[in-house]
Amino acid sequence: MKLILIEPDENLRSLFELNITNELSYEVIPRDDAKEAISFMQILPDIRIIVTKDKIGAENSAKILEDHLSQSGRSSVQLFVIGPEFEATQDFTHALPENTTPEKLIEYLVKKRKVKGQSISTQGYMPVPLKSLKYLGVYPSDIYLNMKRDGELKFIKTFNAKDRIEKQDVEKYSLKGIEKVFVLESDFKDYVERANIVFSSMIINPDLSKKSKDELRKVVLRQIKNIGVNEQSLELASTFINDVQKEASSNAALGSIAEIFNSSMGYPFQRSYMCSLFSKLIADQYSWKDQSHIQALSIAAVFADSELSSKEEQAIATEDDLRDAQISSDRRKIVKTHAKLASEKVSQVKGTSPMLEQLVRFQHGNTTGESFNFNLGDKMSPLYAIFIVSDNLARLILSSTRKKIELNKYITEINKVYPNKHIETALENLKKLFV
Repeated sequence: MKLILIEPDENLRSLFELNITNELSYEVIPRDDAKEAISFMQILPDIRIIVTKDKIGAENSAKILEDHLSQSGRSSVQLFVIGPEFEATQDFTHALPENTTPEKLIEYLVKKRKVKGQSISTQGYMPVPLKSLKYLGVYPSDIYLNMKRDGELKFIKTFNAKDRIEKQDVEKYSLKGIEKVFVLESDFKDYVERANIVFSSMIINPDLSKKSKDELRKVVLRQIKNIGVNEQSLELASTFINDVQKEASSNAALGSIAEIFNSSMGYPFQRSYMCSLFSKLIADQYSWKDQSHIQALSIAAVFADSELSSKEEQAIATEDDLRDAQISSDRRKIVKTHAKLASEKVSQVKGTSPMLEQLVRFQHGNTTGESFNFNLGDKMSPLYAIFIVSDNLARLILSSTRKKIELNKYITEINKVYPNKHIETALENLKKLFV
């Protein structure tokens, strides 16, 4: 079954396409606007669904398509319109909210079209949008181009799994007119899950997603400086953390850590970087700390939320937050156990210490990493307390809608959620940072 998709945002278009293909096995045909879609339908009439934004630039895309389908007798085609500037007047037209996620779109499509398409794999390979590669950091699987050789369709490996993605390589193939590349059918689901994590965070905060890592670092440094941290201490901490993360991102032995760090952009990178800086600044107040502790704290900040796919999920810090979150039951299970899942990945990375695995597992003060109920008790250590305080402080600062950061309020809140002497000490050392 074929579906036309009209979505101007490149990242959101890739995310919609991957999820529709993965969940429904529809062949997704992207088009730039309503006029292109109508021209395509005249050439290939086997279209059953159109998903479009309400307006593309000055074009009233949804209205043009609704009128065309009605007047041409093609009311069997279901038209799904995303956005507020459209009111459906036909039974085959369905208006969806502006903030419709790929997950919600799938629900709407299944509700109206209760049939899945046939598998669209070709010789065991699945198509993915070429431009969906741009922000993944490293290739999550082997990537293939399809080429005809001696009259036969051949799949030629172009990029190797775990190699770093260079955006200019993606652009080079795009300029040659290539829109799709391929992954093995067995790798396709993992590819979609990885893309969901990366692109969801970018779509939530598109302004941040367009910034480079250097620009995001400057944003974080400015935020921390503005709440009164000594500038010289902040610069020293920043230099150290940059060196640690640079080493992690280029070290093949660190595998998954490098992958997550290289692909993390927008809010996830901003939060992990802020957590790393606070961890370093607070740890510097303790006489027992050494370089290995700071390295573990910094890498834990990168890894801790690696299983979460949105800013909303990263904002969850208590059982009440989890209960009230507007997420699916499947994602709710992931969020509840994300610390455990991430720590298990850490434990599989060669050369990492049990200290790092435990920092990630105990992120929310729970011994199993399977809920947000604080139960560390005697297992709490100064190092865990530093990480818990830093992670929560970064979350609270970045979720604040106020220009003025209410530091004392955040300290009180963290103390209330984590009643422990090591937390109290870490918070006292935090206060020493502010001049």
